[in-house]
Amino acid sequence: MTGDAENNGPTIKGAASGHRFRRAAVGMVVGALLPFVVYAFRDSFRGVLPPEVLDDACYGLLVVSWVVFIWGLYHYVKGKGYSGALALVGVFHLLSVPYVATLPDRSKSQYSAPGLFTFLILVLCLLVVAAVKWPHYLSYTRKVCDECAQRDLESVREAFARVKKEATDMRLPWDTDSIAAIAAGHGLEYMVGPHYGWNGTDPKCRVLVRLASDKGAWIIQATSLEGSRPMGPASRYLYCVSAHDGAELAVQTMDKITVGEPVSSAWNGYPRTDSRGHALCYSGSIVENVGTAQHPRLGIKKPESGKCAGTP
Repeated sequence: MTGDAENNGPTIKGAASGHRFRRAAVGMVVGALLPFVVYAFRDSFRGVLPPEVLDDACYGLLVVSWVVFIWGLYHYVKGKGYSGALALVGVFHLLSVPYVATLPDRSKSQYSAPGLFTFLILVLCLLVVAAVKWPHYLSYTRKVCDECAQRDLESVREAFARVKKEATDMRLPWDTDSIAAIAAGHGLEYMVGPHYGWNGTDPKCRVLVRLASDKGAWIIQATSLEGSRPMGPASRYLYCVSAHDGAELAVQTMDKITVGEPVSSAWNGYPRTDSRGHALCYSGSIVENVGTAQHPRLGIKKPESGKCAGTP
């Protein structure tokens, strides 16, 4: 009986150490990765969530990452036969890994800590590579979204050209007042659909468009909330064409982009959705004469609408 207990004792202790090292691996790896998740979260939701909410959420996630990392470190030092209080060196996060990994193993188990140390060093190397490559990846994805905003702007320009042709065919004036009528109402929203050949803006890059008045002339602007930040985290590039003749204009920048009221003169993404969340497309002309035969004036009417094809 005594001999069996003596033989079983190290096995039970070794199994316990093995469980500790597995928990250590989970805790330390998750705790090391969470700060990168926080960075990505902060960058993705900047401008979507209020700054104070975003800051509190990021701070909370960082605290969680430290707690999880220290929890993993606690199991690591306990598995090597040391007091759990030694895990408090985890406040230095990844800088504490080389120190605790080089501590002599005091445990008498069949599980060896150096294997975990090798694994953690590999993870640390991967994190360093990720930290170096992450800004390049962000730069690439932002440039892709900038290009997406430019393509969407070209689609809006072509839709505007069709509206202009309809107005010309109806002998309606195409001037500043005519474009102002589109800007003041839901003209951009009503252009989405098969009639004008515009499918709306890209939702993944969160492209927004609007009609803006610039020195007495109207311009069509497009930007991507996921695009480049030329003058700081909240700034974006604005790609512009003339609403009068479609001429390409110089790229502008804006310090902050805010989604506005559902009118064409405010920043919005399209198509708009109804109360049930269905994307709405329109199937007719938006142009009508709200003046007289002697004094024609362009006005905007709402065409028939329906759920956009290919949308849930």
